[in-house]
Amino acid sequence: MAPKKRSPRRARGTGSIYQAKDGSWIAQERIQGQLKRRRAASEPAAKAKLVQLQELKRNRIDVHSGEQPLAQWMSAVYAQKLRQRDLAERSKEFNRDMIERYINPVLGDMRVIDIRPGHLQDLLDRLRADIRTTTPHEGTRTVHAVAALLSEALTLAFDRKMIPDNPYSGIVLPKLRRGKIDPVEDAMLLSFLRTTATHRLAALWWTYALLGLRRGEGLGLRWMGFDAVAGTITIDQQVQRVDGSRVILC
Repeated sequence: MAPKKRSPRRARGTGSIYQAKDGSWIAQERIQGQLKRRRAASEPAAKAKLVQLQELKRNRIDVHSGEQPLAQWMSAVYAQKLRQRDLAERSKEFNRDMIERYINPVLGDMRVIDIRPGHLQDLLDRLRADIRTTTPHEGTRTVHAVAALLSEALTLAFDRKMIPDNPYSGIVLPKLRRGKIDPVEDAMLLSFLRTTATHRLAALWWTYALLGLRRGEGLGLRWMGFDAVAGTITIDQQVQRVDGSRVILC
């Protein structure tokens, strides 16, 4: 077996390039006390990779943290969000679903430092194409939701110097057209209220109509929150469906 080749000795602290036993070339540089290696098919390619390593070292990029898989970093960012914000249960479920269903299966195994704008754009474009065949509006909304999670995670990685630049920069998203809301006309609403006057939930329908409550807020109303003397209703909880079960949120 031919002995491995090594490029001419470089000045101390400037890294090195050598040829491995399998014929490939290795560029290596010590960054933050750890020896980082990059494999290349040729000596010129290895030199280019060494330049990249030196650029990371010069800019004090935390290469070790940047080498973790995106799925691991997304999990850490999501956990931090839960600690810092009082998210509703449905928002928690929605974020988990977006990450586990759309992001991790495609990019989860990639190292954060290796992700490029093209990876993100391809993911978002394919996601939009897959979903819009059945529900066009929902497809666009899903793309925007996934993009927001990726932007948040990668921007934080950039701010913490885990990566030399933010791959989310320049991403193009489809225009989000919000669905037109056609409010119920007064005559139609009055007809509905009269028709359901004897229904056991008639009081709830009237409350929705007069106060404009959200569905979950109306379902969360309690008689103890009704003050007949003061003429007020206290809205202090709501009912939502999370993971197929009804949950009361205060």
